[in-house]
Amino acid sequence: MIFVEEEKKIGTQLTFLVSGNAANFLPEEVSIACAYKVSEALTGHLSTMLQYSPNEILDSIKKGWTVMALGEDLQTVGFAQFWEYGFNEKGKQILEFGSWLSFRDGVGEKVFTEAISLGRKINPNAQLIAIVEQENLKAQAILTKVGAEGIGTKFSPVIRTVEGESACMKIYDISKAGEII
Repeated sequence: MIFVEEEKKIGTQLTFLVSGNAANFLPEEVSIACAYKVSEALTGHLSTMLQYSPNEILDSIKKGWTVMALGEDLQTVGFAQFWEYGFNEKGKQILEFGSWLSFRDGVGEKVFTEAISLGRKINPNAQLIAIVEQENLKAQAILTKVGAEGIGTKFSPVIRTVEGESACMKIYDISKAGEII
């Protein structure tokens, strides 16, 4: 478990980053509440993020493939997860970073950098990627700031624009991200 203090306009709020298998030491009701909150929040991003049920998110938490940011009251203030995307042309496993949500200012970048460490622990040889809808400039700015490298684009078979078209997604290699911080 990592303890991070977050600066706020009114004093300081403590945020706990719970990464990987450390989540299995949390009370089950905290993980369940996180899974429901994240699943519900994802529905607010139908045209930019993949949708996961609370059970799918809970499975990912139990597997140790998530980063949860929890406030002092153990309420979820940020979240991200990995899942296996496939294998690249060199046969390396590809882990995709996603479901990246922040419910408190300043938490998103910390969740991202902790997730990079987690991805390296899950499989030190894997290629870590993030796929971001091309209109999501805030996420792209954070990815670029921490050293992610744009490696291509693709049209999503799942994510749709508000017009119902396949969304154009930017693909970033985040394997070396965070090394410049």
